[in-house]
Amino acid sequence: MILAKKGACISADRGSGGFTLLELLTVVAIIAILLGILSPGLRAARRQVAGVISMSRQKEVASGLLEYAVDYSDRLPQSVATIGTGEYWNWTEPMMLTGYRERSPGLHRSMAEYLREYIPDPRILSCPSAPKPYPNLEQVWKAGDAWDHPETALIQDPVSGNYCLWWSYSGYLSETGKVFMGPSSPSGGGRESHLIMSDYLGYDHWRNPRQFSSCERFEKSEVVAGTLLSSSLWGGKGETDSEPNQLPQIRIRATYLDGHVETYTTEELTGLKVIWKVETGEPYPDGIGPGEFFIPREAIR
Repeated sequence: MILAKKGACISADRGSGGFTLLELLTVVAIIAILLGILSPGLRAARRQVAGVISMSRQKEVASGLLEYAVDYSDRLPQSVATIGTGEYWNWTEPMMLTGYRERSPGLHRSMAEYLREYIPDPRILSCPSAPKPYPNLEQVWKAGDAWDHPETALIQDPVSGNYCLWWSYSGYLSETGKVFMGPSSPSGGGRESHLIMSDYLGYDHWRNPRQFSSCERFEKSEVVAGTLLSSSLWGGKGETDSEPNQLPQIRIRATYLDGHVETYTTEELTGLKVIWKVETGEPYPDGIGPGEFFIPREAIR
């Protein structure tokens, strides 16, 4: 009788519906443990997928550049990463998709004017690992040299992306004091490098002073919000608070003239500064301007 009553009580409790508080807490704890186990793997998988997409996009840019060269006497497009006109111009950050204005007659201020026919989808020029793509990228690409953001008082607004475009570009190499020369033709002859583009990794950019910036997320980084004229990035001090100037431990992809893409650790990179005075190759002083950019050491010829 006692057993029967106990069984009846157990059956009644289970049939009354719902879980006990202990059972709910147990389920929540199990879910939390599973998420803790799975989250690092999911983040790593997302990074790998973004890396594959980035490599594919960079290869498409390389293909478009070579098609352009076939149609234009074996020459690559001019860089639009300049500011100033005539004799009074200097370089600016290599992420520029649309420059401040035409440097001289016959040179476009928009990369779209050179490559729109060969790269119809501008998303190819946006790193998939960046926090957000530039919201007006499609309009910028369609407008070309005529691009003017409706919400600014500027005339002929510039636009900065989140890949570094190295073709037809020159910069100051911090380690050697020599000038880096990006390729101006598919052969990349003479002193020209064969490097055409790379993920952005830099230090002391004007939008993120005294810190690192990248299109790739790194340890302790936060979103550096985009502006009306530029894409969003990841930014932070680096790996540890005790060593704020240590390069973030991320992998950077870089693409060469033959279309192949290499992946580099930050130990395999070297610094490059933007040239302020073209006639002498002198870079911007520290703490002013676009800051320092990091490129593969093996890309230097």
